[in-house]
Amino acid sequence: ALLVLLTLDTGLEPECLKALTTDCLTNPHAGTVELRYLKRRARGAEHKSMRVRDGGSGTPGGLIRRLIDATAAAREHLPDDCLWAYHNVGGLRGGIFDLKHQLAAWALRHGISDDDGKPLHLLLSRLRKTHKALWYTKTEGHMTRFAVGHSREVAARHYADLPSLRPLHET
Repeated sequence: ALLVLLTLDTGLEPECLKALTTDCLTNPHAGTVELRYLKRRARGAEHKSMRVRDGGSGTPGGLIRRLIDATAAAREHLPDDCLWAYHNVGGLRGGIFDLKHQLAAWALRHGISDDDGKPLHLLLSRLRKTHKALWYTKTEGHMTRFAVGHSREVAARHYADLPSLRPLHET
């Protein structure tokens, strides 16, 4: 659930969030904090950062701080500083791997359904596109603000060209 929430709130790729370490939050300032992450496909510019809201548990910074606190004891028994630590059938684990079954169970348990009333088939890879589409709608199609982290062409081709956004283009 936290990975889904952080993906929707920050717009970061799930793969970047899965690779976060416990020292990912730096330079707090005026209700924000710098979130440092690794983008493996960036070839030569893998180390990235972005400013995110920070404060209570309803902010990305606050959620990450709660996760750091909640997993501190487990991480003492792990060899690295991975943010995500948990115990499952295989024992204590660091990192997030295949979530297909966990996401389906989570959606079912919380009664999250699709337009047909069936349990939602949640794809982490689509959450970034959802975040970008909502941001594009909020900015009323302002491409420069929307394209943060991408060229205008990539933002237009991969995130703005969605059927749900066509009314925004046609006005």
